[in-house]
Amino acid sequence: MRTTLPNLNLLKMGKYVITTRKNGEFQFVLKSTNGRTILVSEGYKTKANVNKGIESVRKNAHSTAKFDLFTSKDGQYYFNVRATNGQIIGSSEGYNSLSSRSKGMNSVRQNATDAIVIDFTIDKAAAKAEKLESAAKVKSSQKTTAKSSAKGATKAK
Repeated sequence: MRTTLPNLNLLKMGKYVITTRKNGEFQFVLKSTNGRTILVSEGYKTKANVNKGIESVRKNAHSTAKFDLFTSKDGQYYFNVRATNGQIIGSSEGYNSLSSRSKGMNSVRQNATDAIVIDFTIDKAAAKAEKLESAAKVKSSQKTTAKSSAKGATKAK
């Protein structure tokens, strides 16, 4: 029996991880080659839009002008990446120093273009339809069993 090993080069790449938020919106997280989160997206209503957001990061991450730099009230350093239309595509975590923030920005630039996409979402509509269909089959089966039992009880009299 032959065992297939994962492509080890994929482990050395950045990753866009698509998930669903509790409110049902889609989001992506860009992770560096060491698995650290370097950018978190805004929420998107559709999976098509989250994929457009990923493509926008790929396109805009290399332009210094697309990075907004700011400091929070608690002294943490952050950055946002903006799309061509000016909308925020993603936000960084808080950094304790300016040099750490710069390293985070460089990591986004290095990983954005070639990062693979890992999608942990499911099509909720399809899952719901499948669940309803399954419940309907069970209900139909219960009705058929009940009718057969009732007919058997009537014949026994």
